[in-house]
Amino acid sequence: MAELYALLQKSEKFVNWNPAADEDQPLTISDLEQSNIGTEVVEKHYTPAELAKVWGVDAETIRNLFRNEPGVLKLGSS
Repeated sequence: MAELYALLQKSEKFVNWNPAADEDQPLTISDLEQSNIGTEVVEKHYTPAELAKVWGVDAETIRNLFRNEPGVLKLGSS
């Protein structure tokens, strides 16, 4: 896990990423379907590919980073 964090710290896109900038974009139906509508807060959920793009790393790095985090939705067999 430490290697993954070290890799992310080397990514200029990760270091400079501002998720608040994404809030300026209107929500789409897809965003709403992926969110917890029943709660007071609707937050965007990012795919591994989306995070990889904005953080400047590989999608597999993102998957490895979040693989064992509590609350992460697991789809398919991995």
